[in-house]
Amino acid sequence: MMPLHSAIASARLQSSIAVDSSCWSCLS
Repeated sequence: MMPLHSAIASARLQSSIAVDSSCWSCLS
């Protein structure tokens, strides 16, 4: 497939995980 697309997809996944964990640490 497209390497650029998969790089963007993995970067978005990483950032969404980071946002989720910072939200959870805020809430707890």
